[in-house]
Parts: sequence; C-alpha cells; structure tokens
Amino acid sequence: VNSISVCGCIKDLVIAEYRAVFHMNQPWDELTMTADGKYIGIFRSHQHLQSKFTVPKGTWYHACITWSASSRSHRYYVNGQLLGSQQTASGRLLTTGGALTLGNWNGGSSWRFGGEMAYLNVYAKELSAS
Repeated sequence: VNSISVCGCIKDLVIAEYRAVFHMNQPWDELTMTADGKYIGIFRSHQHLQSKFTVPKGTWYHACITWSASSRSHRYYVNGQLLGSQQTASGRLLTTGGALTLGNWNGGSSWRFGGEMAYLNVYAKELSAS
C-alpha cells in the first residue's frame, strides 16, 4: 500500500494515557493513533503530540492520520488543523495482511479506548486538510 488515511470522530470518556483508538500491527506498529495524542504514527515512528491539543472529556473531535510514499511523510490533523508531520523513509510501503484493531492496542488489553467512535473511515489515498 503506497498511501492511506484513517479519519473519524472521537469522544474520549476516560482520561488516562495510552488509549488506542486504532492500531495496525503488521509487522510492528505499522499505524497507531491514541486518544491522548501520545502515540500518533506510522512505521513505529511516533509523534508525541499530546502537548499540542487537549480535548475535554466527553467532547467530540475529528482526528485524521494520513501518509503516502510519494510525500514521504505522515500528518496528523485534529478538527481540520495540522498538528504535526514527520518524514518517513524513502521507498517504504505499508505492509498488508495485518490486523487493524479498533479500540485497543493489537494483542493487548491495557491500552483500551474508553469512549465513542463514529464515522471511522479508511481511505487508500492521502487526504489533505481541505
């Protein structure tokens, strides 16, 4: 896969660290988003963005992580605003065949998401802020 975007509406009801909204584990931390912004990333290259946004418990927000091989970067948006971006290695592609786990870290139970998700969409292209 040479591009992807995962976007959705999130309402966090539990204030604690490491609440995985989704996690794709193939071969290792291919795509990750936590509700607190602590781990946002692709290819085990995580951005720590929790200092860039705070969402009050029980408030809906829209989050989106995007990536493409041609741009060589992944970006994280909250409510349409770019909060962070990071370069990825040239020639790296997203591995297929893994499991996309919603509401938890793949294979674990300590990173459970405690809230609601709606309109979660996976796109085979890199979306922009517009």
